[in-house]
Amino acid sequence: TDILTGCPLAGPDSERRGFITGILNLSPIIKPILSDLTGIGPSGRVLLITGSGRVIEWEKGKVRIKPANAHLLSIIHALPVNTKTPELASIPNTGRILVSSIGIPTLKWRLLLITSYADTFKWLAILQERAILTGIITFLLALIIAVRMATKISRPLKTLAKTANSIASGSTADRVPPLKG
Repeated sequence: TDILTGCPLAGPDSERRGFITGILNLSPIIKPILSDLTGIGPSGRVLLITGSGRVIEWEKGKVRIKPANAHLLSIIHALPVNTKTPELASIPNTGRILVSSIGIPTLKWRLLLITSYADTFKWLAILQERAILTGIITFLLALIIAVRMATKISRPLKTLAKTANSIASGSTADRVPPLKG
């Protein structure tokens, strides 16, 4: 990916004396930035937006440069240059997205991290389901343990009450059998 760039030359009196141009091969620099989707998921995209409104992105194994569509440009202009947290936006035919923006002031470019809102929070739904299931299993185990403990505690008391009732009704020969622990 070659980009033609240039800058004016100024003399000692700050008068414009000429213009230097050069061709920058950005592929080796941009490829690792645009192709690393760590943390933004499979639906995530990393875009560089140039000052002239072109989009540089990693697409099908290559760095591609193309004009930005009007909707994307409107989202970009609505975002702060450096977002502290991802901003929620909506793109037709795509749905809700989260966008983070980082400005590159020297070039007047912006690096955008874009990911699907649904994909980003899909793990929360899974986590919620697992938390509910874990809660139900924990409740059932606690209930089983409580019933067993109540049975173990109440069995000797029932035996003691039965023997006490028997003695109270005149059967003095009845005794409380040894309690099992």
